[in-house]
Amino acid sequence: MEMEKKNLAIIILAVVLAASGVGNVMMAVMLGLIKPIPTFEVFKLVRTSNPVTMDPCDSWDSVSNDILDQVMETLIAYNLSDPEFPLVGRLASDWDFQSTPLGHNITFTLRPNVYFHDGSLLTGDDVLHSFARINYFGNATGTLTAPDKMAFPHSLYKFPAKPPGLTPIFNHTLSFVNPTDNLEVTIVMNGPFAPAEGLLAYVASSIVPLTTPADAMLELGTDLAIGTGPFKLVSYVPNSETRFERWEDYWDAPAYWDELVYVYYRDAVTANNAMLAGDIDYLGQGIAALKEYFNASPYITVTGDGVADFINGSIYWYIAFNSPFINITWRKAISSAFNYSYLNEEIDEGTTVKANSLVPPGFPAHNASCKGGVFNIPYARQKMQSMGYGVGWEIGSQVGDIFTPGADEASWKAAAWVPDVGNFTANQFNFRFRQGSHWMELLIQRFGDDMDRIGIEINRQTLTWDQFIRIGEDEPGRLHIYQVGWGPDYFETFNMIDPLVNPASSSNFARIDNAEINTYLILAAGETDTATRYGYYRKLQYLIMDKYAYHMGIQFDKLYHVHAATLKGVPYNTMRNLYWYPTYRETA
Repeated sequence: MEMEKKNLAIIILAVVLAASGVGNVMMAVMLGLIKPIPTFEVFKLVRTSNPVTMDPCDSWDSVSNDILDQVMETLIAYNLSDPEFPLVGRLASDWDFQSTPLGHNITFTLRPNVYFHDGSLLTGDDVLHSFARINYFGNATGTLTAPDKMAFPHSLYKFPAKPPGLTPIFNHTLSFVNPTDNLEVTIVMNGPFAPAEGLLAYVASSIVPLTTPADAMLELGTDLAIGTGPFKLVSYVPNSETRFERWEDYWDAPAYWDELVYVYYRDAVTANNAMLAGDIDYLGQGIAALKEYFNASPYITVTGDGVADFINGSIYWYIAFNSPFINITWRKAISSAFNYSYLNEEIDEGTTVKANSLVPPGFPAHNASCKGGVFNIPYARQKMQSMGYGVGWEIGSQVGDIFTPGADEASWKAAAWVPDVGNFTANQFNFRFRQGSHWMELLIQRFGDDMDRIGIEINRQTLTWDQFIRIGEDEPGRLHIYQVGWGPDYFETFNMIDPLVNPASSSNFARIDNAEINTYLILAAGETDTATRYGYYRKLQYLIMDKYAYHMGIQFDKLYHVHAATLKGVPYNTMRNLYWYPTYRETA
């Protein structure tokens, strides 16, 4: 495996050195003292997946979010350039909470003279319209014409509970937003919801103009989202590119870039090659085996937060199970058979750390006592034997990560066992994952080898990103085992937990529906006392990771960014959110 990685790096480097135009970047004249003013600048970055939606109220996946975050704006937003993530006014210049018997009212004062990309002026009516759409596509009113096609992040806007009868967080009557004039609006909440401000800063809470249909989603490939952001979306061509241009009537100073171009590459190897060749300005997290070549290039910067060489990332990478088919004993056996250290130290070459919880260490109420899956082949085999598989066979011994085989290794590896319930064929578990990831190819190889040691055969099934998302949302029963990363929609611990385990959530591909977990979700959502709420969060982490083993937490990134050395102002942040407005190109 190690030799395979080194050979790949050498091959890519050879291609790069043969390519023309290495480090070829356009030069601009610096006329400003603080921020360079360009003659014409195009910023290019890489994408290996297509977005799955063009409508902000339906946006959940990272690719769609990254596109819409350049175009759309929320009432309030996180300052991504500040590591403390303070909330700042975006379309609202000020906001205020007022306690009510139900929970809270939040009054926002809108900025004057803000224009949408279609030329219309922002007013309180647009805010009313936007939140009415959020509730409509979450079926909060019960009037959605196709209730099985709710907006993907609909559960974020409802108090956690099992359907039917989910209560929307924001009141769904037409009077829930009350413009006292065109620049002041009040949002009425149906009860206390501790993370309300963070939710309002999420891209799905973006404000859209009245011209956006109230009862029809924007269609991907046909419609273009219209917002008030610093960039206007001008074209989207699947498997090719997404193109933006600077919005000259932006309410703040115009952006530096004349154009943004998200260039699509089918796989990570080609994308990394493009960075080394100087064809793009921003790559993001590069292939670990190529980091030394990025570091060696005078045209490329590899950086964390400007002080350390990495940031502790908040993207939670995990493997999960279809819980109705794969019971707790199976889950604990599988979780104990995987060599996490090999993944993090060999495949990722020390650029990741094991995730023992689904809440990152840097988040409030991270439960450091959680263990998650611990690599232990003999323990995993004991779990298999407790279900009647391999009874009487030697299980071997293990010290640390060093496993010593027993006399029955051939029998364990020749076996092919599956649960008695579920849609299993050929005595195999399907492992579904997205294409375009070199890292995923290495992960699935390791996972298959480790599962073979406990009599489990894996059928690897490659999907595009949008195929994977739609199967997980609409047909999760087709998943047995899958790998995905979860990044917070907003910087709040509740949002790291609830979407992945709430039975009403579209992101709960594992189909987790656990009464004990549901109870603590409800308690946490409505608890405004910080210490008590944090106690609920720690309990939830223990239940999910240790008691019930619904997830195999595999890693958090030691996050670094790979980009052109001339690119400045990048808002490095633990959430890995991309926002290009503050960036510019430094010229000599």
